[in-house]
Amino acid sequence: AQTIYVLNDLVVDNKLDRGYDSDWGAIPIDSPFTLSLKMSSVNSRGGWGSLKFYGKPKSFGKQWWEGILRMDIFPSSNSIQLAFRDGTQDTFKTTITVPLNTNQQFSLSFKDPQGKTFAVLDQNRRELRTIDLTTIPGLEMKEGLFPERKIYPGFSTGPHSKLTVSSMIIQKTPSGRFVADAQVQPGLRELATQRGIRIGTEWWLWQLWDKRYNNLMSNNFNTAIISDFSCPERFWSSPNTYDFSIVDNVVDAAIKQGYVVRASHLNWGTYDCDRPDWLAKGKFSREEYRKILETQIKTIVNHFKGRVTEWSVANEAIARSFCNSGCDFWADKIGAEYVELVLRWTKELDPNSTIIMNDTNNHSLRGPVARPVTLRMLDTVRTLRAKGVPVDAVGLHRQSTF
Repeated sequence: AQTIYVLNDLVVDNKLDRGYDSDWGAIPIDSPFTLSLKMSSVNSRGGWGSLKFYGKPKSFGKQWWEGILRMDIFPSSNSIQLAFRDGTQDTFKTTITVPLNTNQQFSLSFKDPQGKTFAVLDQNRRELRTIDLTTIPGLEMKEGLFPERKIYPGFSTGPHSKLTVSSMIIQKTPSGRFVADAQVQPGLRELATQRGIRIGTEWWLWQLWDKRYNNLMSNNFNTAIISDFSCPERFWSSPNTYDFSIVDNVVDAAIKQGYVVRASHLNWGTYDCDRPDWLAKGKFSREEYRKILETQIKTIVNHFKGRVTEWSVANEAIARSFCNSGCDFWADKIGAEYVELVLRWTKELDPNSTIIMNDTNNHSLRGPVARPVTLRMLDTVRTLRAKGVPVDAVGLHRQSTF
């Protein structure tokens, strides 16, 4: 069989008081395939941990459960539970328990790429049970679990729960002639590193099980741009309470793979970014908001200093400055001078880092959208640098047309 996806040693330790989950990209399947797993879960306070596999992912504009097709695999000490959602209600439609020691490898062998029928196999490849999803009463999966011949994997964890996936392997029957990797030239990563150039893109830890993604990243990029910093709601539960465990895992994994790490973004004033309720709904004075922001910036920078090499600071503040109010949380609470403050605080704490002032639609002097943002950013950066405010680099981001 041809191995197409491999995931090893994934540990998700959710120390939050709420659930945490992640959805990954699509895996195309065009032939019968086998999903092999070795996983375990440690829960407290009634928590849970599972791998989930969508055949139809969530759709925007609907309830999260409407129209989805999904299988969750929950491990316990002496069994696994296979729980199925068919998009008709917000709870599992069917749950099947298979006696199995999850300290050992087990497999689901799908007889067809649509996922209509599969066998559960133990570590010795002995068949424990065969399941036909098209014949289960009340379960709306007549076309199978994966009718579009795509799998969308991910995970879910409950509060104070730990999910460990020692290995996940997806193998399929080859449908054509195998061609070995023909790359003989050095990739962009090697060429850029030789010349002292940093070249990077968005880096997703949860995509590394995809061999194609892993090869693309490792061959062409030496900088990992990590967006887990952008919205602090997941790790900032109260004014002085932070849980960086999830972001730590991502940053440490990137460093282990040899990447320079850019935090994207240390500070982002957009109202689209979730903030903890105590901050979003709080009523503080201007000076109190200033102190809250200072504490947040200094706590994050101190924690990741030495591991994060580049900080994207005050993201898109210039583009939002064209709006009088309701566009920039920190400008509304403190004033436009918050940009200068966060730049200074970051550089003072991490003087060896690169401080980037990033914005959007600041890429051109042409066009009615880009030109005013570009001119205002140019003037702002000149003014800040004349005052001794550290701006080491400017990020250009095109969002609209010219």
